[in-house]
Amino acid sequence: MLEVLILILGILIASVIVSSYFMLFIYPLVGGAPYVPTDTVKVDNMLELSDLGPGKIAVDLGSGDGRIVIAAAKTGAEAHGYEISPLLVLLSRATIKRLQLNNAVIHSGSFWDADLSKYDVIFMYQLPYVMQRLEQKFVDNLKPGAVIISNAFSIKNWKPFKTSGTVFAYRVSDNWPK
Repeated sequence: MLEVLILILGILIASVIVSSYFMLFIYPLVGGAPYVPTDTVKVDNMLELSDLGPGKIAVDLGSGDGRIVIAAAKTGAEAHGYEISPLLVLLSRATIKRLQLNNAVIHSGSFWDADLSKYDVIFMYQLPYVMQRLEQKFVDNLKPGAVIISNAFSIKNWKPFKTSGTVFAYRVSDNWPK
């Protein structure tokens, strides 16, 4: 009897581990990139290039554990994040609640379905093929003067107005098709 209970417990633990791995690393590949946290130095660089502060609205496309949304909210800006991994949504929301950030929101769902027209600053850490697909969404949906901050990968055929290491800042209106 004890052996059966140990076997069942082992199967349950293995199921939780496999499900967690799937939700953190495999599931996000459907709509973007796998979860890779941005280090603190890069978060600071991204915020510095964004010139974010009170009165502005920012969004992180694929917000992961919410660290960029949280950092953006701490500047006084209204900060949003879109995340498809249920575990990361729960983690982000719990952290935001613990920090009592009333100006930070994590949306559970795909950024592909999001209306980006209200945002002043867009943060992203996406793979090049995703960024290429996002180019037209940016041109079609973002307001003139909106700033895109990209970590690690540049937007092909777009010219950044500022860079800091491998963080790139783009102004949408500077890159509209001629």
